[in-house]
Amino acid sequence: MRTPWAGQILTDWCSAEGLAGWLPFLVAVAWAVFLLLGWPRLSTRRRLTWALPIAVVVLLSLEVACIPALVPQRTDFSAQTDPVKIWRLPPNSSELETNAQGLRNAHDVGPKSGPRILCLGDSWVYGHGVSREEAWPARLGSETGYEVLNAGVMGYCLYQAWLTLLDPGLSLKPDLVILNNVHNQAQNSAFLLSEGPLPAGVRPWLHRSHLYLWLTRGVQRWRLRWYLHSGQENLHAPDNAALEGVSRRILQTCRAHDIDVVLLSDLRTPQELKRPPAHEILGREMGIPVVRVDLTDPRRRTLKAPHHPDAEGHRQIAEALAPVVHSRLEARRHRASSRQEPH
Repeated sequence: MRTPWAGQILTDWCSAEGLAGWLPFLVAVAWAVFLLLGWPRLSTRRRLTWALPIAVVVLLSLEVACIPALVPQRTDFSAQTDPVKIWRLPPNSSELETNAQGLRNAHDVGPKSGPRILCLGDSWVYGHGVSREEAWPARLGSETGYEVLNAGVMGYCLYQAWLTLLDPGLSLKPDLVILNNVHNQAQNSAFLLSEGPLPAGVRPWLHRSHLYLWLTRGVQRWRLRWYLHSGQENLHAPDNAALEGVSRRILQTCRAHDIDVVLLSDLRTPQELKRPPAHEILGREMGIPVVRVDLTDPRRRTLKAPHHPDAEGHRQIAEALAPVVHSRLEARRHRASSRQEPH
């Protein structure tokens, strides 16, 4: 196993352009030098007196130094850096065909006028290699007449899909979420490692701290760098425990906010036909409908280099989802009507 080059890790951590990305690191080094040189010269009494004030000043200065370091920057594939998700799609990008909310939709999201569907996942949801109108979320909207929001992002893992559900997903007030069979699994461990033993209720408060976000982003990038240099042949190899844990978070978050869920198993390899993906097994266990679409046969011309469906593949996915989505939303409408009827 090869060890990641320390300089490359540090460069990844301090990723913002110019001095801004390095500012937290430089401030930390400056404080370390100051304390190493000055602290031994203080008497014990003065150390006790100044320990707390100095600690507060150090933390505040690092907090301020991290603000410019977290300013979104352009990535190699035209996305933006993000302090929580590592990267995201930039708003109003003509190249990536995004709207003002950073979703791959032709129009900005406005007030709800009918059922709204939110599609979460990776590049198979985004529609890498096809136009916005050819991607299955747009096709599903055209076929059903529902408002379908495409929140897929290239390279996303399940954890990033969950973060997208939390923000901006919940604020968009979807009636139904479609989650695809995300294959980018290396990041799950990176995100889970950065969580540490913190209770779930504490993390939203810590996400308000620029220092915490800068540190956790560094841990995540170090973990990803380690994966890339570890000699593993398959970065998509599933960690079933991590997959099940993150899948449960997504499904439980949807249930807690009265959002219906449909799971999409866009089967990409012959192995998946024999062994269902982890989120599919969990979905059946929790009584959530699963739509399976076989996209493994190259003779059907549904796979396009590098292993993404072409327009025909996206059409098949949309056609398979349409009746299930319609059924779920109709059942939801009937439930809402029955609750409103006087007894």
